[in-house]
Amino acid sequence: MHSKLEILLLKNCDVQGTCFQKMSELKVLSLTIVEGSTGFISLYDLKCLKNLRALYLENFKDFSSLGHLETLEILSLRGSNFEGLEDELGRLENLKILDLTDFGLKWIFPPNVIQRLSHLEELHLSGLLYREMSNDIFHKITRLSLAVYSLHLPLDFEFPKLENYNICIDRRSSCHDSRFEEARSLKVNGVFPYNAVSQLLGNLESLEVSCFDDEYIECLTNKTQQKVPVSMILQNLKQVRIKGCKSLKVVFQMKVVEENEARLLSNLKILHLERLPDLSCIWELPTQHVRLESLVHLRIEDCPRLKSLFSLSFAQSPVVLETLHISSCAELKHIVAELEGDEGEISSTINSHKSLCFPKLTRLDISYCDGLEYIFLTSLAPQWLQGLTLDISYCRQLKQVFRVGNDSLLQQQQFLRSLSSFTVRRCPQLIDSVVHFEAEEARIERVRLSAFKESFKTSKQLELNSIVKDHNLVPEANEDGLNGVTSLQLWDCLNLECLVDTTITATKNGPTSAFTHLETLKIVFMYGLKALCKGQPPQGFLKNLKHLEVVDCYELRVVGEFLHNREENQEHPLSNLQSLKLFYVPELRWIFKGPPHSFTLKSLTVVEIDQCRNLKSLFSPSLIQSLELLEQIQIRRCPKLETLFNVGEIESKTSSLPLCLPKLKTLCIICCSKLEYVVPINLAQGLPALAVLSVSYCDELKQVFGMPNEQDGVQHHDSLLLSSLQGLKLSCLTNLTSFAPQNYVVKAPSLKILEVNDCPKVMNLPIQQANNLLELTLKVHFS
Repeated sequence: MHSKLEILLLKNCDVQGTCFQKMSELKVLSLTIVEGSTGFISLYDLKCLKNLRALYLENFKDFSSLGHLETLEILSLRGSNFEGLEDELGRLENLKILDLTDFGLKWIFPPNVIQRLSHLEELHLSGLLYREMSNDIFHKITRLSLAVYSLHLPLDFEFPKLENYNICIDRRSSCHDSRFEEARSLKVNGVFPYNAVSQLLGNLESLEVSCFDDEYIECLTNKTQQKVPVSMILQNLKQVRIKGCKSLKVVFQMKVVEENEARLLSNLKILHLERLPDLSCIWELPTQHVRLESLVHLRIEDCPRLKSLFSLSFAQSPVVLETLHISSCAELKHIVAELEGDEGEISSTINSHKSLCFPKLTRLDISYCDGLEYIFLTSLAPQWLQGLTLDISYCRQLKQVFRVGNDSLLQQQQFLRSLSSFTVRRCPQLIDSVVHFEAEEARIERVRLSAFKESFKTSKQLELNSIVKDHNLVPEANEDGLNGVTSLQLWDCLNLECLVDTTITATKNGPTSAFTHLETLKIVFMYGLKALCKGQPPQGFLKNLKHLEVVDCYELRVVGEFLHNREENQEHPLSNLQSLKLFYVPELRWIFKGPPHSFTLKSLTVVEIDQCRNLKSLFSPSLIQSLELLEQIQIRRCPKLETLFNVGEIESKTSSLPLCLPKLKTLCIICCSKLEYVVPINLAQGLPALAVLSVSYCDELKQVFGMPNEQDGVQHHDSLLLSSLQGLKLSCLTNLTSFAPQNYVVKAPSLKILEVNDCPKVMNLPIQQANNLLELTLKVHFS
């Protein structure tokens, strides 16, 4: 089988050299020795591989005999030891590709070694100093990957014409790991060695320039006119990234272009400009000769003097632009400049529907542009922005997203912009516009709701943060009751008192329904919130709500409330609620308040409550009967909580009905000092699925399963079966006297863990377990 092998990869393998003798067909071999390993393979043993074409060696100590591998065409070396390498390399006359990128060269690279490799076409080097560079070293190379760390190259040094190249000249840091996406790439940091790279500029595809501290370059192209025409450079560029060039004022500049010249910048796909403090213009080029038809990604950051990105004509050519990111451009007034020299020619072009700006735009991010007053001109923006994600943040002077010009027809017309997602943060001047748009996802922060009340009609996911001066969402947001919203998050809206105020809408012909499709509601840091609904809930209010989370709402006293009996045909609110989480709601007194059977919680599975200091009870008897799917209850730090299940209020007509929580698996109570028992004994009989019961730090707790109203011994059962209970943990319960009422025996056949800690008044635990317990942990501490 080894005789047929053509490719072999070995890592840290201690093998005998004789193993290669039968691999006569081997063409590709990779040998890696992990540092510190005792594994060793001598290159002398590879002499028998007469068909070997490609060899990769990592962390080898000895390169003697490498020159015997005369059939090698590709050689890649990794590591730091170079002893004997110079002489051995020179003997590989058939070598076409040599890769020493990560070899860690510390030796003076001898030019004569490369010259002796007469068939060498591709070379990868890194770490060379300028004194090692000479024109002869790359004489026959057609493909080159090179990293040079020197500040200066020899004055007479000149790169040859190369088919493909990846060159990094960086005086400040290593660029071993630079990633180049195009076939011909040049990255320079700190200096632009025009003489050395002049031969490369004619077919350059990717250019990255950074950190020019002097005035060597004022414009990217005005120093390149001596040997290579500017037009040739601008025709081939696909990527341009410029950052940290303090004196750069114009990026692309050319005053005169021949009539028969090809379109400039027609291949440019990516343009990134960053930290250019003097940049005032991106392009100073003849409009009729420029086509940005390939531009896909444009990113502008920290260019404080830039006033606009495009002229009117230029803005019509990026027909495939997908992402536009603008940040920290303090003097930016317009994305597209309004005025241009030849207004007559421009206006006739703009009237064509085919020339609308950015028809393929999918994401637009704008932040910290204090001078910006609007985003789009309606005469230029596409009629539909389907799928666009629009994110606007910290633009202090922004007044409108879509600006209508002087055309009276446009002022009267309402345009619809259909967005995928819309986010606006801290734009205090943003006002209502005659141009309306819709977004499936909307995030609004520190903006008046009135500015967007028409924009929420089709929103499915809505997040409002620090909304100012608004007291309720309906009808402030719109008059449709926000019935299309499925997810709503409210954060830090200090003036918001409720979601719906029916006491106001009743007198104003407001919506008859509200939030009918809402599934997720999260309310956080809403210090002024007093109720979800002020007045009688409207039709269908929260009927589809599945997840409710309330955090840090200091004025909220009740979650759900009906002021009078539900009408015969009115649906139960919260009947689809699956999870209920209430954290840090100090004034909460009732979770659900209203006449019996106003609410039903038939879908509720999870209840988590923490630090609701005024809450006295959780569920009324009618609610208990609806908790068919409840699986988990966790209550923490509710000091006034007296009972979880208020069975003492059972009406006479329902008192005979059995109470049951058939799906309850986990019940955890911590730091509820007023609680005297956890579960009433008549409900305890209906807990067939209870698997984990944990109670701790409840100072007044006397029994885990108790008899309410001091009816101990009355109408009790002799035994209590907890068939699924596996874990019981009781900790720091200073007044606990018993697990169940007197004369009750608790049967827990599945019990595996029993922990009792610091319960000094407990004398015995009448719990019967099965004889085949797998694990039982019992810790009892009496003080």
